Amino acid sequence: MVREGRDIALVAMGSISREAVAAARKLAGHGIEAAVIVVSAFHPDPEEDLARILAPFPHVVSVEAQTVSGGLGALVSTVIAHHGLSCRLRVLGVGTASDGTSGVPLERWRKVRPGRGQHPRRRPLCRPLTALA
Repeated sequence: MVREGRDIALVAMGSISREAVAAARKLAGHGIEAAVIVVSAFHPDPEEDLARILAPFPHVVSVEAQTVSGGLGALVSTVIAHHGLSCRLRVLGVGTASDGTSGVPLERWRKVRPGRGQHPRRRPLCRPLTALA
């Protein structure tokens, strides 16, 4: 856990973790204390650690910079189901697969969403989170 909080847990992996921390800071300005949990690897799956950390949270959001199929959201949902946790999960990620290009994330998002200079999850992330809390 890289940021403590009590209202909502943001679970991220990789470079998008910085976006999750920025969203948590923004949420704090709205009176919502968001914890940020960074998953460092899937092998071995951190199932027991995630279950212990997520258990007290009423709301959990997984944030990933890839398609959601089989990704971090799938891991988090499996942990919630296997351990019977009562939290609600919202999975945020890329809806369509990338075109195979690589490079700086901001430039890749501009290609997908012309005219928008900001990462697509930075703007809308706080909106769904404030609705959950």
